[in-house]
Amino acid sequence: MKKVLVFALLFGMLITAAAMAADNNGDVKVNVAASYYPATFYATNMPDHSINSIMLEGNLFVGKDKKWKGSIEYFGGNDTKDGIKLDASSVTGRIGYDFWQHTYFTVDYKSTNLKLAGLSNTFNGLGFGLEKDFNLGPRVPMLLAVHYYPTFSGPRSTNFRVWEYEATIKYQIPNAVDVFAGYKGENWDGYDNASGISAGFRGPVIGVSKEF
Repeated sequence: MKKVLVFALLFGMLITAAAMAADNNGDVKVNVAASYYPATFYATNMPDHSINSIMLEGNLFVGKDKKWKGSIEYFGGNDTKDGIKLDASSVTGRIGYDFWQHTYFTVDYKSTNLKLAGLSNTFNGLGFGLEKDFNLGPRVPMLLAVHYYPTFSGPRSTNFRVWEYEATIKYQIPNAVDVFAGYKGENWDGYDNASGISAGFRGPVIGVSKEF
């Protein structure tokens, strides 16, 4: 709940800053989204957990034809399997630059907390990625994204290399919200004290968004 409140505060600051900037510069856009992410969390030597997560995302575009992109994303949920409860939450921030026809190169920071049977561990790291926006039709944009974190560090040198991927298709309803659906996930490949461990999240995502 605390992370949701922190995200809501940052989200409000993002919208306020964009609104103030828009008064002086027409090249500022804000996109906000809320979605349902029924993700499966899997890890070596433990049963899968089905986490019914809520995802919140805010994007700030600045410059002619959305040249710069700033993003913040949160998701969180929990599940109990065989009497063992797992709480999972993740916050990701990104800054991207469009170097070719809405193909963004991004610099990322990600922090994920996993609380299993009362034991809490936080993993975080810097990464980079590529995001591509293109249109399948007049009101049907699509997003493809891949991000890589070479070192996703946890306690006691439980370190991972993380690949994150996403593909979503949106339908823009005139004078209303946009609806979208897709699939996303992340694969964790352990090394150091996490050698031989694989983990991650994966699942479909459906939601609504609005651009201002």
